[in-house]
Amino acid sequence: MAGDNQIVLDKSSIAQKWSATRWRQLVGRAVTVSYQTFNQKGQPVTVARVLTVAGIVDSTSEVGLNAVNYTTMQSMRSAARVSTQPTFVSVRIKSRVQNQVVVNEINHLSINGKHPFAATSIAATLDSFNTYVNIATKVLAAIAGISLIVSALMIIVTMFMSVSARMREIGILRSLGERRRDIRRLFTSEALMLGIISATLATGLSYLAERGLNHGLAKLTGGYALVQIQLSNVIAIFIIAIVIAWLAAILPARRAARANPIKALAAE
Repeated sequence: MAGDNQIVLDKSSIAQKWSATRWRQLVGRAVTVSYQTFNQKGQPVTVARVLTVAGIVDSTSEVGLNAVNYTTMQSMRSAARVSTQPTFVSVRIKSRVQNQVVVNEINHLSINGKHPFAATSIAATLDSFNTYVNIATKVLAAIAGISLIVSALMIIVTMFMSVSARMREIGILRSLGERRRDIRRLFTSEALMLGIISATLATGLSYLAERGLNHGLAKLTGGYALVQIQLSNVIAIFIIAIVIAWLAAILPARRAARANPIKALAAE
């Protein structure tokens, strides 16, 4: 426990960054502690003081916890001419159902005709966060929709080029007794395979991106996986990819099936 004009440092976030091997030698040393705050006029003020390291703790927090006692903190703020009065209070409600009711009652509290209190809840914060997430999701969905249209056009162009390049092959197959439906199925199945391979590659890259983003944001989210790919999303991606590939192959496959066998054999 830190005494007056003392501080307890966090091992991982402070002590080991000073020295990976000699961090224990910080105990008993004087360190300068400073942080930014605002005065009563809303102007930024730096609160600073030289404190003695009373000890080092290994906290479980991702951001690290350094501790000073209330008397030291109050003295530091007074010396910097910063108010020591509390600026907020936390209210714990037994029933989550009454969250918004309590928030509204606090916001409507009146002192001398004024409303000095402004209350918010974790639920309201989460609602705001979800709103931004939904907006981002819709924007990404719109971009994905445009990408799907472009992908469909690319498949159509690729299949038409494939039909033109393989016209002689089509003529040989027709001369060997292959029916129009067989030719149509040939190009349709190739398009479906293209869709399945594309969906597989996209899914693999998405899982790699998910792991990379969650690893990068682990310190901010406390280890919570912010980006999550659900199995239902993967199934939907495969279905959409297969359907788009099939639709994009209809016209090229129809052209290949309707090709004149004699003209196709003469094609170069």
